[in-house]
Amino acid sequence: MRKVARMLNEFHYQMRRFIFVMFLGAVFVGVLTWLAFMFIGVEQSLLWGVLAGIASAIPYLGPFLVFIGSGAAAFIQFGSMDMAIAVSGASLVITSIQGYLLTPWLTSQVSSLNAVVIFIGLLFWGWLWGPVGLILATPILMMTKTLCDHVKNLQGLGELLGK
Repeated sequence: MRKVARMLNEFHYQMRRFIFVMFLGAVFVGVLTWLAFMFIGVEQSLLWGVLAGIASAIPYLGPFLVFIGSGAAAFIQFGSMDMAIAVSGASLVITSIQGYLLTPWLTSQVSSLNAVVIFIGLLFWGWLWGPVGLILATPILMMTKTLCDHVKNLQGLGELLGK
C-alpha cells in the first residue's frame, strides 16, 4: 500500500507541475498574441489573445486553427492579403516560440520523460483519439513512466521512457 501511495503522490506531483507548465505556455501565447494583434491593429485583439491561449493547450491543432482563423479575420477586416499574412505570421511566430522553445524546456525541467518519447506519444495518441489524444498524451506517458519506475519488472521500460 505504501508503494502505491508513493507512486500516486509522485504522479500527482508531476501532473501538477505539467499543468502549471501548460498554464504558463497558455498565458505566454495569450498575452503575446493580444499585444501583437493590438500593435498590428486587429479588432478584438483581446479576444484573439484569449482564444490563442486556450487553443495552445491542444498541441499542433490549436495553433493551426488560430493561424487560419486569425488570417481569415485579418483578411476580412483589412481586405488585404499582406495584412492577413502579417497577422497569421505573428500568430505562427508566437506559437512557435511557445511550442518549440518555452514548453519543451519547461517540460524537460519538470518531467523525467524523453523528448522523443513525448513526440511519439503525441503522434500515437493524436492518431488514436484526435485532439483529445493530443491533450492526454503527455499525462498518459507520465503515468506510465511513474508506474514503470515503481514496478520491478517494468523498470527497463521506465528507463527507455526516461531521459
